[in-house]
Amino acid sequence: MRKEIICIVCPNSCKMSLVIENGELIDMSGASCEQGEEYAAREIVETMRTFSSLVKVTNGTLPLVSVRVSDVVPKERIFDIIAILKELSISAPVEINQIIIHDVLGLGVDVIATKDVKKVIS
Repeated sequence: MRKEIICIVCPNSCKMSLVIENGELIDMSGASCEQGEEYAAREIVETMRTFSSLVKVTNGTLPLVSVRVSDVVPKERIFDIIAILKELSISAPVEINQIIIHDVLGLGVDVIATKDVKKVIS
């Protein structure tokens, strides 16, 4: 089976052509770097993605803080993580790179703040 994919690892967005037989990558063309080749090999086994979202902040100078996952997660688990984040509310202050959720869903990936939110001083 031939499969066409676009690499999302870097801004080059290489268009790659993969030949897959019995779930194994037999041939690949179109990758312009080693990271693209690694991405394609992983993509046929399990689709993984990184993403960012928002979390509510109480007593902060901003009502929300942007967060990201520390590494790629299975694509089919993204909405499970988003559901957890939607229900979460954290107290200010929040610091950039602060771990908001350690080992989310047991995936070995943390949810990390991507900006500072100061505490409101009354």
